[in-house]
Amino acid sequence: MGSGSSNRSPYGVTETSLGPRTGIAAGPGQWGQFARFQAAGGHSSYGLTVLEVQDVRIDPSARRVWRAEREIVLSRKEYDLLHALASRPGDIVSRDELMRDVWGASFWTSSKTIDVHLGWVRRKLGDDSRRPMLISTIRGRGLRFETAAPVASVEV
Repeated sequence: MGSGSSNRSPYGVTETSLGPRTGIAAGPGQWGQFARFQAAGGHSSYGLTVLEVQDVRIDPSARRVWRAEREIVLSRKEYDLLHALASRPGDIVSRDELMRDVWGASFWTSSKTIDVHLGWVRRKLGDDSRRPMLISTIRGRGLRFETAAPVASVEV
């Protein structure tokens, strides 16, 4: 990917690469936040890859998150949990994987750590836990960041 290019994957994720020192944003809506970030010298020598799943954008280099055009402020662990799920959209991520990847735990704990943090992430993103559109719980298997919002069923 070149500077300022955007690729949509078959999994519903858009990766936007903003090359180093470009000072410009790329992608839907010309994200002013990224232009300011780049212009302020907050670039990576490896380029900047932004994940976009549904209307959630994640900038791993700056550890920033947006839902639509609104920036969402997350704690370090909330961000790590969201990134662990959104970087594998459509895939079920087990609780063991999340404990290992997000919390660095090599053992299973029966604590509600994941559930508590997930609740905070859902609330901040505006995702209703009773009818989630972004992060679904797959009973007995794990969590999945949905690639598209579920289609509402119409009863006839």
